[in-house]
Amino acid sequence: MKKRKLVVCGLSLLIVCISSLSASSLGTFEGGSSLAIAASKKKKDPNTDMRKQNTYKEGSYLIGQDAPEGEYLIVSAKNFLESRKDFYFGSYTIYSDANKTAEIESSNINVPIEDLTKDSLFSKAKFKKKTVNEFSADLVYLKSGQFIELGNTKMYPSEYREKVNAKKLFEGTYKVGRDIPTGTYKTEAFNPDGGETLHTIRIMNSVDPSLGTSSWIKFYQDYSDETYPQNITLNEGEYVSFSDLILKLKKNN
Repeated sequence: MKKRKLVVCGLSLLIVCISSLSASSLGTFEGGSSLAIAASKKKKDPNTDMRKQNTYKEGSYLIGQDAPEGEYLIVSAKNFLESRKDFYFGSYTIYSDANKTAEIESSNINVPIEDLTKDSLFSKAKFKKKTVNEFSADLVYLKSGQFIELGNTKMYPSEYREKVNAKKLFEGTYKVGRDIPTGTYKTEAFNPDGGETLHTIRIMNSVDPSLGTSSWIKFYQDYSDETYPQNITLNEGEYVSFSDLILKLKKNN
């Protein structure tokens, strides 16, 4: 009987040990699962890989042959601090065909570094991580047969654009309902160096440059800080392009 008791006790002890070990393992697993869930919340931009795979770098492209017809975001090709100390300058030109028979649009993409770093909205620590496309970028619809030259700029399909912080928008072009939400935005002059600036707001139904001004719904342009609209309402599907201004989404939307 004593021998049997020892066996039972030993077996009981073994069961207790296994139970404790299982509970401990389960706790570790659950903890690991929680960490995995927490880590999964910090998802990277799902469009990052698609942007890399579909980016057209500085150069010349015949649309329909070298790049498909469609809407593209054109941004500066380099980081601010890799460029000149005063400003980074990029450009692009769109022609009717590969022979450059007619120029459809030519534009610059530049942001004064000194102006931005002087402004209280920015700090040099954050500024080092910023790229030009976060402050200045153009949306254009390119048709088959057209020819585009990119100088110190690059482009990729606009559907892969980085997530935009609509709480405070800096100059550039945005599609309402995709890049930024619909609603009413408050406008503020962006003039950190105190010099004369030309405030511009353009609301459009298309970013096809071949349409010219026929795609414009509303247009404001003035040097005065008082004459441009203090609030603008943007609707689904519209495009807004602006410069020397900041747009803030109003809280009552």
